[in-house]
Amino acid sequence: MGSVVEGNWPPLVAEGAFTLLPKDLRTRFGKQRATVLNGELLEIPLSDVAELVAELRRHGYEMQRDGELINVLDGRSFSPLAG
Repeated sequence: MGSVVEGNWPPLVAEGAFTLLPKDLRTRFGKQRATVLNGELLEIPLSDVAELVAELRRHGYEMQRDGELINVLDGRSFSPLAG
């Protein structure tokens, strides 16, 4: 729990998009945003997600939505009080 207490959360899913998404799709669908605590992240409007997923499939990616996994990767399932 040390790094979490110090404010160093696991990297956000939106931050990982810089390495996971092809550059042309990042540029087309996302907007780079800076945050005070978490650094740079890629913001993709919900209205563009279906088209982005279709493009990723055309690039050969296998896609499926997993809300629970997204929450785990974003640290939303973490509770320092859970024991």
